[in-house]
Amino acid sequence: MKPFTLVALLFLFSLSTTITAQTTEVEKIDVNKDIDLMRVYEQYVKDGYGTPAVYKKLADGYYFKNDYLTAKKWLEALLQADASTPKMYVNRYIQTLRALDIDTTNNKYLTLQKR
Repeated sequence: MKPFTLVALLFLFSLSTTITAQTTEVEKIDVNKDIDLMRVYEQYVKDGYGTPAVYKKLADGYYFKNDYLTAKKWLEALLQADASTPKMYVNRYIQTLRALDIDTTNNKYLTLQKR
């Protein structure tokens, strides 16, 4: 009778580990979750590779995060770097200045666009 009990216990043990192994979920890791693109673009500009396209991405990112002070910085860089900046970015710059309560009448970046 002893071998039968041993076989039964071994069978129950193997059955329980099989059930446990099939219900355990593997945690998926998202590698891109912790990357802050704004910091990557800022490092890109700091390294000397600033282009109007990068300034647009930085300005858009901070504008839509409602970080108007930083958005102002990048919109000014965009307006200074590209004389033919789309009107949408000029309007975003005006809205940013209004959000920061800054007067827009004698702004040098806006006068650059009126030429």
